[in-house]
Amino acid sequence: MMLRYTILLCCLTFLLNDVASQVAPEKTNFRAPLTIPIILSGNFCELRPNHFHTGLDIKTGGTIGKTVVSIEEGYVSRLFYSHWGYGLAVYITHPNGYTSLYGHLSQFSPKILKKVRAIQEEKQSETFNYYLDSGEIVVKKGEKIGLSGTSGSSYAPHLHFEIRETATDYAMNPLLFGFKISDKTKPDVKGIKVYPLSPDATVNGEHKEVYIKTTRKKSGSYSLSKELKAHGKIGLGLHATDRLDGAGNVCGVFNVDLYNGKERIYNHNMRFMDFDKNRYINHHMDYIAYNVKKKNIHKTFLKGNNELPIYKTVNKGILTIKTDSTYRIKYDIKDAYGNTSKLNFSIEGEDKPQSLYKEDKSSCTRYLNHQQGFFFDTVNFTVLMAQGTIYDDHCFSYSSYTDSTKNLLSNVHVMNNKDIPVHHYFPIQITPKIKFDSTYWDKLIIVELTEKGYQINRKGIYVNGAVHTRIREYGEYAVNIDTIMPFIAMVTKEKSLAKLTKSSKIWFKISDNLSGIKTYKAYLDGKWVLSNYNRRNGKLFVNLAHTKVKGGKHNLKLIISDERGNRREKVIDIVVKY
Repeated sequence: MMLRYTILLCCLTFLLNDVASQVAPEKTNFRAPLTIPIILSGNFCELRPNHFHTGLDIKTGGTIGKTVVSIEEGYVSRLFYSHWGYGLAVYITHPNGYTSLYGHLSQFSPKILKKVRAIQEEKQSETFNYYLDSGEIVVKKGEKIGLSGTSGSSYAPHLHFEIRETATDYAMNPLLFGFKISDKTKPDVKGIKVYPLSPDATVNGEHKEVYIKTTRKKSGSYSLSKELKAHGKIGLGLHATDRLDGAGNVCGVFNVDLYNGKERIYNHNMRFMDFDKNRYINHHMDYIAYNVKKKNIHKTFLKGNNELPIYKTVNKGILTIKTDSTYRIKYDIKDAYGNTSKLNFSIEGEDKPQSLYKEDKSSCTRYLNHQQGFFFDTVNFTVLMAQGTIYDDHCFSYSSYTDSTKNLLSNVHVMNNKDIPVHHYFPIQITPKIKFDSTYWDKLIIVELTEKGYQINRKGIYVNGAVHTRIREYGEYAVNIDTIMPFIAMVTKEKSLAKLTKSSKIWFKISDNLSGIKTYKAYLDGKWVLSNYNRRNGKLFVNLAHTKVKGGKHNLKLIISDERGNRREKVIDIVVKY
């Protein structure tokens, strides 16, 4: 008994210490990550393709090179260097239980750059993802850690800034931490969408989704632009966005409450986001409205497969509308600074339809249930989905065709269309039209065909006569082969190679025809040296200033490999002035 008590006491002490180390956002004393006023082009949890935005995008005046500083004392816990995602990024862990992230940088500070160069030398790679020990790089509050830029998956200069809870790695809403950001602008309520959910459901007399615009009153509140009648079980979607002062960029709302009379039946709040759940945004928002019509519609009801931890609901936010009844509906929409917009309207119960709605499944290969797995197999194509792969029940349609214009090695296999999102990766396999010698097995890939005719490499492994891979989107897929080496061309003029200085840059142009460039390495007199690649323009350079090269004649070798292992080398002779 005493042993059990002692163990329990130790566990409680640990938990209390863990909680004590976590400071409430409003009690932190973070400084701004930039030395210029904060104006946002993107905020926390605004809607993005396949994910909620997990930080703030801070404007840098349309230029790169603004000083980025640590918001609090701490240590550099992670360094990230990529042509995608956050680009050049620094993670700093702070003693108050939070970690800050600074992404899309153009440069690191000198002491961080020293570590970056050491990592690149160790891994013999420009790109990396590296975790550091607590004592390696210590920083002070306000200390410069780099310069803003547009690296990674960024197409305009800005700083991507995040605050994460260190213990869980949850992204926290930075707007709750007291940064000086001007915002007196209320959210903009553009409309609602009504979804019939039961076979007897109607919206204004029909079983179909209806979008209704709002009108803004002189008081500042909103109402619907036309009457709304319904019957049966329905769900509501809210089309609302926000803007912060000083910028016209569309941002996301922070908190949404939906009331039926005096009862709150739905709430979502964007205080934090779990990265493991982030892709459920595809079921939170109206996926088609966002991707096709660019409308930010939050579905304020729960249905199907949605594990986002942001909701509080009654009856999952679903309304049951009865004939000859009136329902007083209210939305309260807030931003992180408490600016609030209200939308009030009524739903009149209409007569029950004479016949129940029945979905036309004549084109279905099979109807998918999101709570069940799914297996589909034809002679040359196989699909396997685990439970929870899809968000909601839907028809699975399949067809195939031959495309002789693209030199494909199989029929093109078509699954549904991109208007239906998928949550988890699932395996497919495609059998080529011909058998291949083992020499070519590792060159075979599955490609996704886009509407514009491009082929996207989805990789693959050749096993027992078929190519296997995992995908996360419906679309058109086929087998192709990549046996062609990447392309290398000199950009620096050949005559310049005989009169280089110790700080010269030697430029190349590299590309690949299908599977894509995977690795690039440069060697000076047989020793690895750093090369820098720009995926946007395909240019690569070797900066002799990073090589400690001596004057005289030297040999420079460049090796480029694609994703299928095809490799090309280019060797040049250079002369460096003494």
